[in-house]
Amino acid sequence: MKLTTILPAIYGLALFSLVRLANDIPLGSNYLEHSSLFITIEIVGVIVGCYLSFFLFGRWINFSRKRMIGAYVEYGAVVVFSSMLAFAVMLMSHGGVTNNGSDIVIPLIVVALMSVGLYSGMKSSSLSRLYDEQRLRNEIMRNERMQSELQSLKAQYHPHFLFNMLNTIYFTIDEGNEKARDTVEHLANLLRRQLYDSDEKTGIDREISVVRSYVALAAMRFGDRLSMEMNIDPELGDEQIYPHLFLPLVENAFKHCGGDNAISIDIRSTYDGVMLTVINSTAADSGAGHNGTGLKNLKRRLELLYPRKSHELVIKREAGRFMVTLILKLWIKRQ
Repeated sequence: MKLTTILPAIYGLALFSLVRLANDIPLGSNYLEHSSLFITIEIVGVIVGCYLSFFLFGRWINFSRKRMIGAYVEYGAVVVFSSMLAFAVMLMSHGGVTNNGSDIVIPLIVVALMSVGLYSGMKSSSLSRLYDEQRLRNEIMRNERMQSELQSLKAQYHPHFLFNMLNTIYFTIDEGNEKARDTVEHLANLLRRQLYDSDEKTGIDREISVVRSYVALAAMRFGDRLSMEMNIDPELGDEQIYPHLFLPLVENAFKHCGGDNAISIDIRSTYDGVMLTVINSTAADSGAGHNGTGLKNLKRRLELLYPRKSHELVIKREAGRFMVTLILKLWIKRQ
């Protein structure tokens, strides 16, 4: 049997004993003079109440943390709940309200103080567990970066050489040939981001710049056959996000685009972060787009960088189109 299963019962017996010591000794009363039914109701009521308290306290800790509830309200609710629970147990055991005020006041004070102590301990344990989980995720990311660093260093020379050559080619192209110069410029921008962007957070404008460059290059493959729509929310400002999260979804749309050859990209601000929606038309018999390596890698990266409920990735396949929505919850307060 796990300790967590019997811990509320152990705490309940300790609480019951403490209440009896605090209430009976000063009054010189003998608790065992009460009937066995009276004692059973109180002991069982206390233990059941403790199991309920452990359950609700755990939920209240998570709720208070997510909603950023103030300490006075948070602990005030604990005191009120525990006092009401203790009063309910006393009503059942006494068969109504007792005329002896000390039988009520002293137990309520002891229960309230013990409940505050219990809640504080549970909250400290919860925060410590969250800290350990975050530290473990950081360690996993650090190890993964170390494992890939050697491969990255080996692979960087040739892209770096190519990047320098692209810059050289750009300045050798006649200024009147704008299409060729734009193509080289977009390709150089993509390569620059891949080479020099780190895994640290960056401004969302840089991520949008990468998307624009990729769209400009990928659209050349379709020519006039592509129906392209791209909307960027002007409300987007200095939001900081991890890099290389938008491009895989845009790349996936161009890779699997078919049917009407229509692609829609929408990047907008939300009340607590950023939302990217990418829609591409598909051929009637196409089943691609769901389980590509790019999407799998993106899901893994999101789990590490935006854990728990700080991101949403929604993938929908409808008749003739494939839609992916990525929501990053940055907890930015907006007016």
